[in-house]
Amino acid sequence: MNYTLKELLDVPRVQELLDSLNKIQNVPSAILDTEGNILTSTAWQDICTKFHRIHHDTQNKCLESDLHIKADLDKNTPHVVYRCPMGLIDAATPIIIDGEHLGNLFIGQFFIEPPDEAYFAEQARQYGFDVSEYLEAVRKVPIITEEQLHNYLSFMGNLAQTLAEQALINKRHLKYARKMREEEERFQSILQTSINGFWLADKHGKFLRVNETYCKMSGYRSEEHTSELQSPCN
Repeated sequence: MNYTLKELLDVPRVQELLDSLNKIQNVPSAILDTEGNILTSTAWQDICTKFHRIHHDTQNKCLESDLHIKADLDKNTPHVVYRCPMGLIDAATPIIIDGEHLGNLFIGQFFIEPPDEAYFAEQARQYGFDVSEYLEAVRKVPIITEEQLHNYLSFMGNLAQTLAEQALINKRHLKYARKMREEEERFQSILQTSINGFWLADKHGKFLRVNETYCKMSGYRSEEHTSELQSPCN
């Protein structure tokens, strides 16, 4: 595979689709390539962006979660659902294009059942977070069923993969068209510099193409050969 996921996906368009879907489903999501570069992100939760991902100790736990999910996805697992050390649920599905694993669709952070606020209050105190602000962030985290989760993973994985595969087809078509143009230009160069006369005609004898040497031999200009009316060269 000579393309990255970013090259294949229409990233702004995919971002629009994810943002629109989030308004309906209220599920955070992101698409990352296999190097960890974030291509799209939708509705990431305050509990992660304002608390977990900026505190040294909890950030390490987030990285632990990321590495666990990535390791499972590298084993060609169709879906990974993981409860992170901070008590949230993350999930992911691989994006495989033309047999190669180019990226992952992540869903999270969310709960599958209502959270135990006493647990999260104690967690806030443990890491020095403001308890009331932390619990407010906890209450914003969406709650989805396992069935909704797997349906969402399947839909979004298929959508991202379909868009990328279509982009791959388009790029291959463009590459083929460019190669054909280059071959045509090379052919024309050889044709026009040949010391031999060359002509191409259809089955009715109408000239389709001639080179300069043939024009000199016949006394007709190229455009006169390929027009219905042929007249001698001036």
